[in-house]
Amino acid sequence: MRSTTGHTFGGYASVPWNSAGYINTAGCFLFLVENPHGDAPTCFECNDNANAMAGRPSFGPTFGGGHDLCITSDGSSSSTNFPHSYTDTLGRGNATFTGARNFPPE
Repeated sequence: MRSTTGHTFGGYASVPWNSAGYINTAGCFLFLVENPHGDAPTCFECNDNANAMAGRPSFGPTFGGGHDLCITSDGSSSSTNFPHSYTDTLGRGNATFTGARNFPPE
């Protein structure tokens, strides 16, 4: 994904999405390619496989039990609540991907 502020990041889902709630699976991760801090490309591993992904009819792709990265189905209120189910190795929290908790996707 790319934000309207020009930052590139995303997540990898190891199984298909469904709308049945939290999805227990191994192998998911979040990543950043370009952020406002100039950090090198980084992967963030899941530390809570029971909540690796969240499936809700009103959401698009959502990673983590605390909605570490959430893209709404219409993209209007996409946000990060990082970290919860994924490990923040950079220590930047909600500012990791775009510099802010809420962001509009490009």
